[in-house]
Amino acid sequence: MRSIITAILLTAALGTPLAWAEEAGKDDAAKSAAKGESIGIEQLPKAVTVGFSQDHRLDELKSARKVAHGDKTLYRLSYVEDGKKHQITYSEDGKPLRKPGKEADKADKAGEAK
Repeated sequence: MRSIITAILLTAALGTPLAWAEEAGKDDAAKSAAKGESIGIEQLPKAVTVGFSQDHRLDELKSARKVAHGDKTLYRLSYVEDGKKHQITYSEDGKPLRKPGKEADKADKAGEAK
């Protein structure tokens, strides 16, 4: 009887960390997918490079990531503006996806200046 109880306890004790490790692996894979795949700037769709060039004429494009978002592909671009690092996301058709923060503030200020 003792050996059965010992076997059950050992199985539970050894199986739990393995299950945790498996769950952690799933979380890491999901985080990795959310960050996307690093791609060369030359691999960006033409619409994205044209859109970025029009929006950020004097800024230096440093790197790009291809991110799957549902059934769409997005491109997260890292660039340098006035010596500071920034990121912006573009859709496949070259349109920026503005989110609250500096990018939206910049667009609002540009609109007020007109």
